[in-house]
Amino acid sequence: MDISWESAVLYADCYQDVTALYVSLCSPLLPPRRVVLRNGSIRADASDFISDVQIKAKRFLIRVHCEAFARLLTEQRPMELPEQQQLLLGKVFYEHGMGLTGDYRCLYFRTKNQLDRDREEPTPFPEATEATEVEV
Repeated sequence: MDISWESAVLYADCYQDVTALYVSLCSPLLPPRRVVLRNGSIRADASDFISDVQIKAKRFLIRVHCEAFARLLTEQRPMELPEQQQLLLGKVFYEHGMGLTGDYRCLYFRTKNQLDRDREEPTPFPEATEATEVEV
């Protein structure tokens, strides 16, 4: 595959974005959500994205690389796929609108926001809260 440096960076970024979302959606931290019909359309949900990634990998990778890709995603190590396959999948994901600016852009931000809400935030200054309790 002969591509320019700018395209290679774009495809690598797209591959990283797609695989990061895929791994996040498959993690037990995000429970499945119900699909809601609004205004006659259903918004894209996690299962659509996951199956779309799996279908694209099966169509564009040979069997050995597809199995390796599936295994690496399951083990949450997608960056260990050989670079040529990463670029190929990145190009496929980009051309099919699966990146941050594509059809699933709302899913990226919903997932990010949900993960941010679920993450426990430490108290910024625990000694400050203890000091105010002592003074009172």
